[in-house]
Amino acid sequence: MAIDDNNLVHRSIFFGPKEKRALRNQLPSSLGPCSTFEVLKACVWKCRTISFAIDPDEVVRISCLINIRGKNGFDLPLGYYGNSFVYPPSITKVGMLYTYPLEYGIRLLKKAKVEMSKEYVK
Repeated sequence: MAIDDNNLVHRSIFFGPKEKRALRNQLPSSLGPCSTFEVLKACVWKCRTISFAIDPDEVVRISCLINIRGKNGFDLPLGYYGNSFVYPPSITKVGMLYTYPLEYGIRLLKKAKVEMSKEYVK
């Protein structure tokens, strides 16, 4: 599906304490701790995908920069001051993102972070 960039409307959305609490209340305790960023990122990913009415069999992805500086297994050379981030994607079929609760998107985001390896970074 081609999305017409000239037909998009840009809007800012504010998530205050009440909205963030409402989203967190949808999550099961079995999910474990989630950052506010993960919760909001999954919510925006799901809502944006729904708003574009993409075919359920299409594949969608979302990526976000992740800092690897100081993470276990990612030792940078002494004195290195350059960039140290990766851009791992979370990928799923649209139908699954539509159907499953917010927890599903958050699990995909967490999985992408956990699966980062030295090989992926190279």
